[in-house]
Amino acid sequence: QMKEAADDMAEKLDGMRREYTSAEASGKRRMAGDIKAMETRLEQLRTSIRQTEKEIRNAENMAGE
Repeated sequence: QMKEAADDMAEKLDGMRREYTSAEASGKRRMAGDIKAMETRLEQLRTSIRQTEKEIRNAENMAGE
């Protein structure tokens, strides 16, 4: 579920970036903050996914001992 959310967010971010390239200057200023915020949220989500995967692997290793 988290990976799907990250994939969806990355796809939306790509769309925002494409829209940004053809926007007027005023639109670019408005969109820049939105894009930066989404980039930050996506990176946080990906970090959370990596941490969760690591915790799962550790739990599996401990259960196997």
